[in-house]
Amino acid sequence: MDSATLKHKGLRFIAIVKLLKALGMIIIGVGLLRMFHSGEDLETQVAYFLRFHMHIGPEQPLVVWLLSQFPNVPNGKIIYFSYSSFIAALLFVIEGVGLYKEQRWAEWMTVILTSVFIPVEIMNLVRNAFTHPTPALVLALNLCIVAYLIWVIRQNGTPDAAKTRSVAAN
Repeated sequence: MDSATLKHKGLRFIAIVKLLKALGMIIIGVGLLRMFHSGEDLETQVAYFLRFHMHIGPEQPLVVWLLSQFPNVPNGKIIYFSYSSFIAALLFVIEGVGLYKEQRWAEWMTVILTSVFIPVEIMNLVRNAFTHPTPALVLALNLCIVAYLIWVIRQNGTPDAAKTRSVAAN
């Protein structure tokens, strides 16, 4: 497999991951807005969701802790988190579409935005003391994405160098 095919498939894979993340953020944002605009309190809605959709009983220690946090969440925070998830979704869509179209700016944008959160992911991994595999998997995936995109950017070189190589090949 030559490097052009590898680049093409790798960028498409990352684009699909980014678009799936965008979909997840949109679902979270819509869910938070629905919770905000319904007549029931947030604690009741989350308990119902966990019980009937996730099949998690309210007696679980994590659920007890989670439900005890909701009286402390003001409505303004719910709106803030929902809008923040929509903004994140927009950034994921921009990254995903740009990478799918193999745009150089999207490669740089993804490297920068993904790298910014790596220290936060490391802190999350250390804070959870390796009790859950998810933070380690997210960190590993993001490190692989950044390393791969840096490799792609270095393979392409500057835009003028790429033009020179293509002219020389013809």
